[in-house]
Amino acid sequence: MSNISIQAGNDVAQTTGASNVASAKDKYLVAMKNHSLMGQGMCTMGDMMLLFTELANAKFQQMSNKMAVSRDAQNMANKVEIAIAKIAKDGDQADLPPDVLQYMRDNNILVDGKTIDEFIGINQDNIKFLEAKLDYFEGKSGTHWTHYYQDIVKDLDEKGITIDGMKASEFLEANSFEDTGKSISQDTGKKLLEAMKTPPTVSLPKTSLLSIQKALEHTSGTASDFVQQSQLKLQQLMQNFNTAVTMANSIQSMNGESTKSIAQSIR
Repeated sequence: MSNISIQAGNDVAQTTGASNVASAKDKYLVAMKNHSLMGQGMCTMGDMMLLFTELANAKFQQMSNKMAVSRDAQNMANKVEIAIAKIAKDGDQADLPPDVLQYMRDNNILVDGKTIDEFIGINQDNIKFLEAKLDYFEGKSGTHWTHYYQDIVKDLDEKGITIDGMKASEFLEANSFEDTGKSISQDTGKKLLEAMKTPPTVSLPKTSLLSIQKALEHTSGTASDFVQQSQLKLQQLMQNFNTAVTMANSIQSMNGESTKSIAQSIR
């Protein structure tokens, strides 16, 4: 019983000691924020400076990201311009660089209100059809009859999409074999699907390439405009920060003068 009482007393003492430490900290903060005009002012100015710093850092990051967008989009537009320059006469076509196509997909850049796949006419129904066929034959015979894909390769040929340097129809013919009828392997079907999703080359007329170039330049210009507007916002944030610093310095000076006056009065 005595041991229990001693232990309980020790626990109370430890708890009381911890609460005293916490209480001392609380009292200090209370004195700074509530019982001292200068302390409250300095805390407020510190919060304001922290707020403006965080806002400015976020704005800097946004500007950095948009500058990268502006630069990359303009680089892609320049590549399209080079492709356009290779077109000798009206009616001819030029290849859209694959990295430009992928960049526009990754960044969802629209051309005349359409995604790049919609604009160049990639048939999503054909993609879904081939995906379903590949899933169906996976784990079965692994071969497909080529007559399933005549419309698909015709569509790819019309868009100038090549596979392994061949027209899609030539690729299908070169990779088909006699089974119960003309067939292709699962791997050949996957290559067709890959060509539809991410065609290595897409030949387009000059008018289409000009539309793509315009869309890229618009994206670059929009990002550049955002950076310029952000500079004005950033200047405002920095001015507000400097104002908070000036006010904090003034409070410190006033606090120093007050302390000096009190000390002189005591003497």
